[in-house]
Amino acid sequence: MCISEQLKDQKKPNLFKFATKELSQDAFFAWLFSWADPLLKNLDQNLHNTSVKLIRRIVHKDNLTIEKIEVKRQLNNIDIVLLINDEIIIAIEDKTYTKSHNDQLNRYKKFIEEESEYKNFIKFFIYIKTRNESKYSLNENVEKKGFEVISRSYILEILKDNKSDNAIFKDYYDYLFEIEERTNKNIKNFKADWKACEGFYMKIEEEIFNNNEEEKYFFDWGYVPNKRGGFLSLWQVNGFWLENIDEYYYIVFENYLNGKAQLVLKVADNNMTTQKLYEILDLIKKLNSNNGLNIKKPEKYRAGRCSTLAIIDEKIGENIEDVDKIIESFILKYKKGIDFIENLAEHRRKNMIG
Repeated sequence: MCISEQLKDQKKPNLFKFATKELSQDAFFAWLFSWADPLLKNLDQNLHNTSVKLIRRIVHKDNLTIEKIEVKRQLNNIDIVLLINDEIIIAIEDKTYTKSHNDQLNRYKKFIEEESEYKNFIKFFIYIKTRNESKYSLNENVEKKGFEVISRSYILEILKDNKSDNAIFKDYYDYLFEIEERTNKNIKNFKADWKACEGFYMKIEEEIFNNNEEEKYFFDWGYVPNKRGGFLSLWQVNGFWLENIDEYYYIVFENYLNGKAQLVLKVADNNMTTQKLYEILDLIKKLNSNNGLNIKKPEKYRAGRCSTLAIIDEKIGENIEDVDKIIESFILKYKKGIDFIENLAEHRRKNMIG
């Protein structure tokens, strides 16, 4: 192979595959927003237009004219603060892998709202998330605290039409685009690939959260560590709590990303014993006779604070080629499982009271 052919096959190094920290992303967005300055328009009109377009989307004002912009970094620990026309302030928290923590969003919002210098400013609070985070987490930990979520797909939609030759801009766009592709392109490989599994969970979110399903079906997802290496899990967030006997029933999907994945029925109880697990199993067998679920006991019971009661399905996606059909099948079994444990919890409560 000649040198020119080798160069053709060689993938160009991308700056942001080496600069993966949130501070690097902070720097990129601070740099990009700086291009909204009208004095820089003639240096690179494409970058200027993209920056202005992004700010207009953030403030929901397509005809906003930016006459003056000041970009601040780490003002009271806020990643980026934009001051526009001496009348608009935008506080931006920027995340890659991590999530909001330590009540930081409430603290940042309080600072901006109470700072006398910005008393008469129109205020916007933005949370940029370029890696994958569950819809439930974003809603509970970000949107309910008054921050608007700007997602990776949202950013890509704005950046895609930029015709600038700037190498930094191109590298960042390509970097984000590759993450988006890995998340959405090969979802059928969700049992082996981390990004594909996150994409699988995000597709399920669209169906559950966007179709006004009952809250008992709501779920969160993320990495769950354990002594055996952990797994990428999806878990029901509104399970069934039996206060009188201190038991909590819920559904979990455990994906070990090695081909093994199972939808299981769990019980949380600080005083769980193997004997109690077998007692509940007997009740499961009685209730499942006409339910249509192929529920079975795990290979071995391990009584703990959170114990696996039964396996609902360990063949999710097998013998199904179409991704939409896999998602449809999963949601059907997930919802059936939740309906079943709701019934199980109610019978358990009655039996213990009786």
